Amino acid sequence: MSRGWVIALSLALAGCSKGPPTGQVLARVNDVEITRRDVLIELMASGAPADADTRRVQPELLDRIVTRKLLAEEARRLSVDRSPEFLGEERRSRETILAEQLMRRLIGRLPPPSDDAITRFVADNAPRFDGNPRLGTDMAERRRFAAATLGAAAERRLIEQTIARLRAQARVAYRAAPPDRP
Repeated sequence: MSRGWVIALSLALAGCSKGPPTGQVLARVNDVEITRRDVLIELMASGAPADADTRRVQPELLDRIVTRKLLAEEARRLSVDRSPEFLGEERRSRETILAEQLMRRLIGRLPPPSDDAITRFVADNAPRFDGNPRLGTDMAERRRFAAATLGAAAERRLIEQTIARLRAQARVAYRAAPPDRP
């Protein structure tokens, strides 16, 4: 779907709705408001770095949201939302989102471990840290996860933070290997 077509269609549809958007409302699609919060959620879901310039990417994100809302409306009109396949995927997606948000909430409440706790953990689990190649594998797994979910800038920050933590708090000799290349 070309960007021009989507914008023209959304403008035509906006013309049929209540007056122009104001305040937190950035656009309307058939009386459904798209807010700044919707754009921020879209930004987070896009994998853009946390420090991305929202004003610069807002038109593209808004275009994506409008397109999705128009397609979803058409899918509902065609009763796609009543198919067993959709209902199963919807339930799974909802459960996944709920579980992820619960984990973020729980993890956010945990205090970081003290230097003493880290030192004790390393001492109690020496085989895990003493020349064990698993630590390198864990870093490779974290790198792949970060690249897939956070984007390149966030991946670099995650790796730098992990290395700093390994060196400073866990007192583990760590040398970064070259990143895995697919």
